[in-house]
Amino acid sequence: PWNGVVGLRLKQALYDPEKLATVNSSKIAIDLARAQEKRLMAEREEEIVKAWYSIMLSKAKQEFAEKDNVRNKNNEALISDQLNSGRALATDLREAQLKTMESQINNETIGLDLFNAQVYLSYMMGYDSVQLILPKESLTLPAEVRKTEQITSLQAVIEQRPDVQEQKI
Repeated sequence: PWNGVVGLRLKQALYDPEKLATVNSSKIAIDLARAQEKRLMAEREEEIVKAWYSIMLSKAKQEFAEKDNVRNKNNEALISDQLNSGRALATDLREAQLKTMESQINNETIGLDLFNAQVYLSYMMGYDSVQLILPKESLTLPAEVRKTEQITSLQAVIEQRPDVQEQKI
């Protein structure tokens, strides 16, 4: 009593160059995006290291500027005593006072540079609020680090750089 015909039609392309090109271009775009992400991360790490060393350099400069400031104040006091005893001129005292003021301004400028470097480092590290970071390291290196090590394969080092990997894609 039930007489019917059931059928199924399947159409499958064996070779579709348009679809293949789309898939290949998608893979290339993904590889390029990954390479760009690596390059951006490397650039960010480089900026963090630059900011870190900028802080260390500013800290070292500030120590020297503070010593210079103390030296100039002592020199000014000495010249003031010599002026009172008649062994120095008023122009010598004014010159010493100018040097003292210059060293104070230099010290304050270096302090502001240090603060700016700390703010930039906290920004690059992703802190929402300003957290002033002061490295514990100093710029003097231990003797074993001062010895330069030769790079055995410069080409291998260059190949690992993210910007070179991005250009290969």
